[in-house]
Amino acid sequence: MFRVKPDCDGNGTDDQDQDPVPTCSTNCGMADVNNSGSVTVQDIFDFLGFYFAGDLRADVNHSGSVSVQDIFDFLGMYFGCQP
Repeated sequence: MFRVKPDCDGNGTDDQDQDPVPTCSTNCGMADVNNSGSVTVQDIFDFLGFYFAGDLRADVNHSGSVSVQDIFDFLGMYFGCQP
């Protein structure tokens, strides 16, 4: 079973389970994959490039490997950071 809950700070713990709860407005750095300074659709493509290459830059949940859970975690961060 996969979770699709936001983890904006990328620490592997769902945001709602943290105290204090991080806010996406201040924790969007991991969703900005290409370090452009903003979170855009290009970040999705860049993340997927890393993911399909098996590049550890796609290991957004810091599990030590790249898995499908990283896709869900990335998308949670990405959509959580959109205005």
